[in-house]
Amino acid sequence: MDISNISISFFLIVTIMYLWWLLIIYKKDMIKSIYFIYYCFNFTVFYGPILYYRLGFDGYIHAIKYEAFLIFYYISILVAGLNMAFYLYITKFKLTILKNFLQKLSFDKITNHKLLTHYFVIVNVVCLVYILIYRQYFPLTKLINQGELGERLDASGAIPFYISFSTLFMVVIPSSFLYFRQRLKNKFIITILFLFTLFALSAGGNKGIISFFLIFYLLLCTKKQSIFKYIVLFFTLAIIYLVFKGYTEYNADTLEYLIESPFRRLFAAQGSGFIVRIDMMLNNLFIEGYEIKQQVYARIYNSYIGFGSSPTHFIGDVIVKYGFGIALILYLIYLSFFTRILVTVSNTYKSDVKSSFIVWNFFVIAFITTNSDITLANFLRTVVVIFNLLMISYVSKVKTKI
Repeated sequence: MDISNISISFFLIVTIMYLWWLLIIYKKDMIKSIYFIYYCFNFTVFYGPILYYRLGFDGYIHAIKYEAFLIFYYISILVAGLNMAFYLYITKFKLTILKNFLQKLSFDKITNHKLLTHYFVIVNVVCLVYILIYRQYFPLTKLINQGELGERLDASGAIPFYISFSTLFMVVIPSSFLYFRQRLKNKFIITILFLFTLFALSAGGNKGIISFFLIFYLLLCTKKQSIFKYIVLFFTLAIIYLVFKGYTEYNADTLEYLIESPFRRLFAAQGSGFIVRIDMMLNNLFIEGYEIKQQVYARIYNSYIGFGSSPTHFIGDVIVKYGFGIALILYLIYLSFFTRILVTVSNTYKSDVKSSFIVWNFFVIAFITTNSDITLANFLRTVVVIFNLLMISYVSKVKTKI
């Protein structure tokens, strides 16, 4: 049965659920918060494909089957309902977590900026040396020098310790830039650090994280919002997308591609990977010995296993490995803990632009749990987030005359 035969009432129910969730966020004055970004991640994964295919687009549609898509509808409704329920319950009873720790971690309560500066400088220098040593292997460097982007380093494994350093690129480098942005007055140095941050985030070929960093920067790191800033952001993201796709000529075909492809990647790619996982599980199509995301990629793009990967929300792999019941239990545990963290962080740093370098760490956790599976790399990123927060807390309070 064709997926277009799914009742319009189901589409309306899902739409109402996500609009209702957004309305709750708006009424709680949480639009400029990390929780709103978390909502956006869930919106693109669990509502994006439903909207995308309802509008008549057909990207990846050959791999989307009716039964799996119908189950995805139910999961989408459940995700929105559970998230709203947990959010309302936590905010009603003011259930916080790490509140005292976070309140002592704001920019204005740092007593040793010099030592904290030393910590961030050391990490930046180490990362810079690493990039310089292996500069010829980075896809972005290849694009600049050879005009070709090359294979992503997390897939090729071309240089040693890339996962470890890419974790520093993702967690500590942006955090340090956001700190220096408040600490330094020299706009030239700030601009250099900003460009270095963009390079570090995109050096490995991942255009997703750099796009979300810019969105995070505009939404949570600037006090004044304006239409002009969002227009600039839109065109910046468009240029980044085209560059990473290898487009060097800009014409009517490029414009057509720019209209369709980013919309497909944003609203269908992550969610379709979730749907295909369900279909492959229902039909026993998974093969032992290969990663789930690699097999899903091979099915979506009609390629050989190992040519790429198709990540999605972490719960997608849990469903495949352990079934819907275990996945639901694990998701409830995740929501009971992580929703409290997001709400606590959002309320603690509401309108506190200076402390965005702290909030970024929680953004990383939100990003990897909603857009990726449970892997050693993501475990390492979580560990580095915790380490970075603890280091900031410790060195910023050390009483020393250094």
